[in-house]
Amino acid sequence: MKLGTKLLLSYLAVALLVLLVGAGSFILNENIKEQLIRDSHESVSQIQRLSRLEFDLQNSLLFTRNFLTEKSRERERERERGASDVQLKSRAAETAAKRSLDRFAQNLDSIQAELAGPGMLRGEQDQIDRQMKSFADTMAVSFELYSSLIEELFDSEDEIMLGDEIFNLTIEPYFRTTLLGILDDFRSIQSNRISMQMDQIREQTERTTVIIFVITCIAFIVACALAYLIYRSIARPIRHLMTAAEEIGSGNLDKRIQIGTKDELEQLGNAFNQMASNLNRSMVSRRYVNNIIQSMGDMLVVTDTRYRVELINKSTAETLEYSTDGLNGEEIWTLFDTASIEELRASLSASHLGRGFETAYRTRGGKVIPVIMSFSSLKDLTGELVGYVFVASNITAQKEAEEKLNKSLREKEVLLAEIHHRVKNNLAVICGLLEMQVWNLPDDDKSISPLKESQLRIQSIALVHELLYQSENFSEVKYDEYILKLLKAIQQMHRGQKNSIRILNRLQPVRLTIQKAIPASLILNELIVNAYKHAFNDQTEGEINITLSQTESSGVIELTVQDNGIGLPPDFDPMHEKSLGMTLLKTLIQQIRAELDVCTPPDGGSGSKFVIRFPGD
Repeated sequence: MKLGTKLLLSYLAVALLVLLVGAGSFILNENIKEQLIRDSHESVSQIQRLSRLEFDLQNSLLFTRNFLTEKSRERERERERGASDVQLKSRAAETAAKRSLDRFAQNLDSIQAELAGPGMLRGEQDQIDRQMKSFADTMAVSFELYSSLIEELFDSEDEIMLGDEIFNLTIEPYFRTTLLGILDDFRSIQSNRISMQMDQIREQTERTTVIIFVITCIAFIVACALAYLIYRSIARPIRHLMTAAEEIGSGNLDKRIQIGTKDELEQLGNAFNQMASNLNRSMVSRRYVNNIIQSMGDMLVVTDTRYRVELINKSTAETLEYSTDGLNGEEIWTLFDTASIEELRASLSASHLGRGFETAYRTRGGKVIPVIMSFSSLKDLTGELVGYVFVASNITAQKEAEEKLNKSLREKEVLLAEIHHRVKNNLAVICGLLEMQVWNLPDDDKSISPLKESQLRIQSIALVHELLYQSENFSEVKYDEYILKLLKAIQQMHRGQKNSIRILNRLQPVRLTIQKAIPASLILNELIVNAYKHAFNDQTEGEINITLSQTESSGVIELTVQDNGIGLPPDFDPMHEKSLGMTLLKTLIQQIRAELDVCTPPDGGSGSKFVIRFPGD
């Protein structure tokens, strides 16, 4: 049945109940009113008859007395005048008396006829009807006697004295003692009858009131039952719909509505179920999201806009030794180590949203746990800020591993420094041995020059190790600083030469790994030593320019050695030279994947120019 049909039938049922109550009340009131009117008319009619009876009876006695008075006067006038026309007044009084007696008889007959009908009252009231009938019969008998006496008086009109005696001794005493007493008793009984009729009407009114009250109560109960049925079939399903809609709206997409009303509400419930099913297939439910949050390995905390905790996941509760709802309403600062709070407050700004930073949690027992913290703002569908989300990863294991790694690294750094130092010392010892070998040779010995060149090569390698063990970084060398020290060592080695050679440099800061620093240093050593040996023959002075640069875009390092000496032979090709220095140079160039350009200065000057380019990585 449709919802509109239910409501219409319910309204019609309530309207029918109101109509039935109103109709019943109207019928009962009409019955009481008709009975009251009927009894009132009857009572008034009876009272009027009694009044007319008494009036006619009084008139009959009065006119009879007038008759006797006028008759006496007529007799006197006849004796005085001898005329007979004076009898008119006595005849009129006689006629009026007889008319009163006739009216009395008629009224008495009507009363007897009415009382002879079926009684309207029952029980005690029926006894009153019988008394009234008895009094009416008694009144009729007494009235016949009274009427006969008056007729006898009228018949004895020639005997005036006899008529006065009949009236004074019989008629009037009988009237006053008998007839009036009967009328008074009859009136008293009639009053009792009217009182009982009023009591009967009052009882009937009370019964009617009770009946109307009972009917009203029944109608009220039926209306309440209808209201309850409407509530069960309409209001309660609507309440279920509201509750289910709130749960579905809060994210519980597994909620289903069961309504068996077979109306539009059931159709609406089925539509809600279908909507929830579709949403469940197309969206992630709140329970599913909550399961994901609770199963996260990272510690998650959700706060409101004033950083008061609203939700923590299972990982946070277990790590910090709290229950899942034990922090609700607490400020998030209670979770952090005291030393980290100020730094954390400074980091929690709009510019740091989403960025990870290192801080420390404090457990319920006071243990400090290092974490990597990141947080972001939480907004509703309208874009209004409703809170913040904090996600922290426990880095205690990483910290311990990092500490172990740092300790191991420090040990290795010490070991590397010691190795580089020992390598440098060993190379220095070799240089010292070569130097002693040179001292033991005569000055014109041809082997001195090769020994000195070897000594310079070893010093260039030793210089790299010296820079490494003095540096904080054992993997790279500041190559510009290294060149300065190498140039100084080369100048010291050739200090005793007859010509004066100056070395100029333009060096940019460049870093090289040890794998490229040693070959590059040997290449540079060979080029400078060759310039010392061959570029300035028969010259008293000379100049060597060293430049070092690195291209930012490609990272290619360019090393240039240029002199202003006598220059290279026209057919000079370093790749085809068989000397030890050129062979070493070619090998080292291939080792660092370098390119070698040999050219004369571009400005047309004298001398030679060697350009070496190699990748910096």
